[in-house]
Amino acid sequence: VKALAGSGPPVEVRRSGGQWRFVGGDGAALAVSGGKAASLVGAKLLAPAGKGKPIALECTLQPLEPGQAIANVLKSSQAVGQPEDCQACVGVRKAATGGASKIEYEARLKRLAESRQDAPRTLGAIAQQMVGKLLGARPDAAEIIGRFFRGAKGKVRLGTLCSGTDSPTIALKHLAQQFAAQLPGAQGSELQFEHVFSCEFDQAKQEFLLANFDMQHLFSDCTQMGRRRAWDVKTQSVQEVPGDLDFLVAGFSCKDLSFMNSYRKALEEMGQSGTTLRGCFDYVERYRPRVVLLENVFAIDRADQNGLKQVNIVMEGLRLRGYSAGYTLLNSCDYYLPQIRHRIWMWGLRMEAKPAPTVKPLEVRERSFNAGLGLNPRVQDILKFLEEPSALHFDDLLLAEDDPRVEVDKCEYFAKARKREAKKAMNGGDEGGRTASVKLTWQQKYTMHRKKFDYAEEKPYTSQRGAQWKVMLNDRHMELLDLKTLDVMNQQGMDPREVPMLWDLLQSVERVPGSRVRRDRQNYATCILPPSSLWHTVRHRFVLGQEKLALQGIFEEDLKDIGNFSQVLLSDLAGNAFTSSVCMACMMAAMMVADEAQVVPSDEDEEARESKDKRRRLTVT
Repeated sequence: VKALAGSGPPVEVRRSGGQWRFVGGDGAALAVSGGKAASLVGAKLLAPAGKGKPIALECTLQPLEPGQAIANVLKSSQAVGQPEDCQACVGVRKAATGGASKIEYEARLKRLAESRQDAPRTLGAIAQQMVGKLLGARPDAAEIIGRFFRGAKGKVRLGTLCSGTDSPTIALKHLAQQFAAQLPGAQGSELQFEHVFSCEFDQAKQEFLLANFDMQHLFSDCTQMGRRRAWDVKTQSVQEVPGDLDFLVAGFSCKDLSFMNSYRKALEEMGQSGTTLRGCFDYVERYRPRVVLLENVFAIDRADQNGLKQVNIVMEGLRLRGYSAGYTLLNSCDYYLPQIRHRIWMWGLRMEAKPAPTVKPLEVRERSFNAGLGLNPRVQDILKFLEEPSALHFDDLLLAEDDPRVEVDKCEYFAKARKREAKKAMNGGDEGGRTASVKLTWQQKYTMHRKKFDYAEEKPYTSQRGAQWKVMLNDRHMELLDLKTLDVMNQQGMDPREVPMLWDLLQSVERVPGSRVRRDRQNYATCILPPSSLWHTVRHRFVLGQEKLALQGIFEEDLKDIGNFSQVLLSDLAGNAFTSSVCMACMMAAMMVADEAQVVPSDEDEEARESKDKRRRLTVT
């Protein structure tokens, strides 16, 4: 007989001394039955030496086609323990499981390829599908969402901190439009949102926000948002800080947290990150928005040498302020957009508009923690339900090669290249750069990489003579492209010159994102980072900042003015932005459970609160 219809090595079944023996083609015993048995029914199958854990068999031997015998025996068996030494059983089981997984894997690839043409390519179309999916599956969703909007006093009020591109504003705008269009009996006037304020410290990004969004206020310093008044860039004056928000969406600085850096700090020690987060908490404590959404890199969910997870500090900060808090890891490519971007999304759901004065902080924390035990799984279930793996290829969101903006960007690179060559000539052929402060120069690292994989002097990517696109690259870029091309050709059996890939040429040779990608994710872009130089291996050019924004779900049609800003600024904005479709899913999940987090205050709490408010008014008078 042969295992798995002839796909495995020949295996003979023999009976010797009252034992059943499975013998390989070389005559070596693979497994034997324990004890003396007239048949294999109820027999225990052991390793040849009697070691290993037994397997309870429920099968009989019958004259079958040679290719089916062992497959049928193993199919009808039920393993009691793991047969460590039984190579036949382990091999057949792995082959069978792998075969089923491979079929599902190929079917998934086929489904994605077939749905690529009809996949949504605008944020409005994404919102339409997402809202329709939720309303179709949850009959109570219409009432819950309508109640959330009605509880917002006519308009859902949004504020953002460390705003950047303000993608939450775009996401909420499309959500409000789609809910107004799809909720039964909904009036457009009842489902609106209001962009109350943004907060951004960088002056260039402030100009971008003012040119593209109609917020009421644009504050400049996140650390001042817990005060009553702060500097408003839009009016160039000190203004009252607004409250009564339904959504506060914030992203605190993640430079010190990211795994791409060599060192990580606790939130109390991280400088800018800790400062911006404290500013966010100060606002939450004073103004108590209805829902708080925070986003950061997935490194904050990793324990340091002391066992501390920085995300837990954020959770405790929200709970102590009376919010049911939770978090989860989300990937942008699971929400319609072709980009692999893992981020931790955190949420806080307000339990009381004003905490009762009689309740101690630890009691508030305990209430919030207990509420999260029931609410957090529900939020995660909704986020999981809203997932839709992107069927798009990153090429679908890039500009055409004859687009004037692409030509202008190439001309700028050519101009930089001429300056670089002139500087190189003045330095005697040396491009300069940081060499004294690093342990190994890039030349040494790349030489070691060539020797490690025995690449000799092969240059498959840059060997094309007279190619104009090579002018955009410096010596390090060209050597890196050749090495990664060799890596992909040898390790994955693909030619990057024919299969489109996006490589970040700012990274070192050992960790260029985008060069090691599974088949089902080859159509996805690598994670967009603030400092990144994404190179398209087939189009032979760098990806524009505007194209990076599109990969984040921030499309030109949703912005008023994008042409007056440099591609460098747009690239930086894209690297720091929230993925709009993921933000949209988090908002929808929060809307569905926000009311359940509300705590009905007791009469004693109400009396204590009224007494405290009365004393405060008398003091002010």
